[in-house]
Amino acid sequence: MHDSRMNLNSLFTAAVDDYNPGMKGATLANYVELKSFIKDDQGKIIGAMCVDKMDPEGKEFAVKAKNVVNCAGVHADDIRKMDKPDVEERIVPSRGTHLIFKKGMLTTENNGIIIPATSDGRLLFIINYFGHPMVGTTDVLTDMTHNCEPSQDEIDFIIKELKPYFGDDYDYKGNLLSAWAGLRPLVKADTNVVEVDRSDFSIKDKAADFLKRKVRWLAMKLHSGKKNGSASISRNHAIEVSENGLISLMGGKWTSFRSQGEETIDRILKEYPDRFKDSVKHTTGQTLNFNLIGSYSRAQLRDGFIQNSTAVFQQYEDFLVFEHKVPRDIAKHLIRQYGTASLRVVEIGKIRNNLNRLHEDYPFIESEVLYSMQSEMAVKPNDIICRRVPVSFID
Repeated sequence: MHDSRMNLNSLFTAAVDDYNPGMKGATLANYVELKSFIKDDQGKIIGAMCVDKMDPEGKEFAVKAKNVVNCAGVHADDIRKMDKPDVEERIVPSRGTHLIFKKGMLTTENNGIIIPATSDGRLLFIINYFGHPMVGTTDVLTDMTHNCEPSQDEIDFIIKELKPYFGDDYDYKGNLLSAWAGLRPLVKADTNVVEVDRSDFSIKDKAADFLKRKVRWLAMKLHSGKKNGSASISRNHAIEVSENGLISLMGGKWTSFRSQGEETIDRILKEYPDRFKDSVKHTTGQTLNFNLIGSYSRAQLRDGFIQNSTAVFQQYEDFLVFEHKVPRDIAKHLIRQYGTASLRVVEIGKIRNNLNRLHEDYPFIESEVLYSMQSEMAVKPNDIICRRVPVSFID
């Protein structure tokens, strides 16, 4: 999974007017920083003061809002303190380290391995990441930082856990291409957080809720250990509504991010039903009713013709290969990253004659860089090589 691509696809899906019937497209703003909240005479939040970090003058501007939602991940407490400086902190950062090795650890790109019990009681996974085996992850409580780096102890730990399965003869350090880490936002429990009332769920709702909870359980098993003190901290998410109206969605996992978003929307509609009664088509979240951008063919969007996703992606892959003469490995890569939007990436490349590989060992192509700047709001080099064409994580 390319988590940054998942994030981008979610954002650009949200920006399309009427993508799902009745859906109002979001306005996206990159490199915009929240400076403070705008409050009314009763202290209730009615907007925010922001600044464009790419503006040399750094002028602040106001954004009015019926509700403000705090989805700042490990930085959620910073936002909560803007609302109430003495609020109790709830986020506990935990560092997770991943290693990328040269090819050969997995027999095919479609294979994956789960090591069911490490010495600290977690799971270890080995999955394909752009053609290379990615191994992870650790779970170490740490301080908040903007420059998260893996420790040598974590690298050594992962290698030690691999040896019973791949032996001592494998050159782990010689085959290691990169090591990187990120912070996961574990959240401490709070008695004021409202639990979901499942008593009036329909059979369909109960089945969906059961599946969601099973996914979260697997995520907890995958990332929680016994020896570093983080096992007692929740891997689930929490939705908090402050007395001034700030809605904070904290914790959770990528594996359940869409259900978290839907629960947050449902919570807002429940807390403030009168604010949206004349402006929304639906009274509950609709995330189960549509896929993300890049999931539909042009025929589906134009004619409403329903097609199997696997068949659609195979048709697009073949079209790139036979019609646009794109090498098969590049076509597979583009489909995996952009879905049906890969056709736009290739069309931009043909116009500008930029379908060449960025590096002979990888399927990334020059037109992806152009597409990132023209259509995906990339501004700085790291926006491209880390978050859109992630060569920096591989080697």
